[in-house]
Amino acid sequence: MKMILGIDAGLSACGAALLTADGAMAWSATHRTSASGKKQGVRCADDAARRVCEHVRWLDHIAGHAVDLSAPRPPAGTIGLVVVELPSGGGQSAAAVRGMALATGYVVAWLACRGHPAVWVQPGDVKAIATGGRSGSKDAVMAAAVARWGAASLPATKAAREHAADAAWAAAYVLGSGDPLLALLR
Repeated sequence: MKMILGIDAGLSACGAALLTADGAMAWSATHRTSASGKKQGVRCADDAARRVCEHVRWLDHIAGHAVDLSAPRPPAGTIGLVVVELPSGGGQSAAAVRGMALATGYVVAWLACRGHPAVWVQPGDVKAIATGGRSGSKDAVMAAAVARWGAASLPATKAAREHAADAAWAAAYVLGSGDPLLALLR
């Protein structure tokens, strides 16, 4: 049976979680990138491009596409639907808005190039299903993920757990929504 891949995209970190059709956690991880502090070539945006490429390669890896990375991944061919938590758009600076735009762009391009069917959800929807309110804190979302799926099913560090928890709750939100695309999991 196919599973649902949740993604919490960002430029610094991209969280992912794979849930079964009944909502059990099968796998989760977070991929991080960091700014290099120096230009990589002739384009002024080389460092951002490098980071975007790293995230796309990681998404290819976890989706079972032909990429050789050492990180663990779920079995190939298990993804039936992708759910992406949209960045909030509430950046406090031009750099934050740029990072959110790049994150949205790399996920949209990856989904289109790989042909994965997708559903987009808002951060408030993720918080609502996790905590019961649309303004739940990051700590409350992580605590709810640990309570539902267990600490061992999520990354160990708080920085990584935050993004994997958001990805898992994004997938859980769609599982509970009755979205017609859930038929792709059969």
